[in-house]
Amino acid sequence: MTDEISQRLTAIRKHLSDRLEEKLTVEYVAAKCGLTPQQVYRLEHGLNGTTSSLVALVNYYHSQGYNYEWIFTEDNNRIPMVTPSSRQLQLITENIQKLGQQLTMGYAQLSAQLEEIGLEPLGMGVVDNMLVDIPSAEGFAL
Repeated sequence: MTDEISQRLTAIRKHLSDRLEEKLTVEYVAAKCGLTPQQVYRLEHGLNGTTSSLVALVNYYHSQGYNYEWIFTEDNNRIPMVTPSSRQLQLITENIQKLGQQLTMGYAQLSAQLEEIGLEPLGMGVVDNMLVDIPSAEGFAL
């Protein structure tokens, strides 16, 4: 087992402690996944714990919402530590859709304001998957 995986296991325990708002000791985690505190300690400190111990610990963390890929993928910068629930993904999707609608409405309001003061409509760009005009700032001073 690499030092990187060991560090990630420790990071997950600390992150879970923060999520649950209580300090999770090695003893607590060991009891939750059927290991001894020494086995968890060895895994977290890169002291070559057994494969079965690693599987038990990782499965416990996965049951708490942590992502297998985040633990084991070498370059995990673009992988979330916590696997989002379907409800969380639904909320994110709804927020993105609302933001798109707000941008579209803002674009329409800005266009109307520009036309009111005699400026050209906006130049070409993409808003909410639509091709739109966006003005050049050249010659325009506030």
